[in-house]
Amino acid sequence: YPLTFARIELPPVKTFTFDAGALMDMQESGLEIPKATLAAFKQGVVRTWLIPLGDTPFSTVSYYDNGQRELFSARLRQIFMENYRKTSSTRFFDVWTYKTTGG
Repeated sequence: YPLTFARIELPPVKTFTFDAGALMDMQESGLEIPKATLAAFKQGVVRTWLIPLGDTPFSTVSYYDNGQRELFSARLRQIFMENYRKTSSTRFFDVWTYKTTGG
């Protein structure tokens, strides 16, 4: 839908650009998700993510290959699930929050 790649800032947030369209082009060119991006997910650089209600986080498929290829790696999804938890839901989104130490 039209808001799929809308950029919504939820404070506090550090500078972190994660563009699905650019990632699709990188993947099509044979490039993998940068290690620094995986590290950012581990470190919780973005503390709060809005995921479309009921969707598995980062389960988007690439527009290339008629949607036959997952956009995000299994490793990225694993890191996300290890470091974030769903804390609430709104009418359209699930809210996922970084797990702080001891939490």
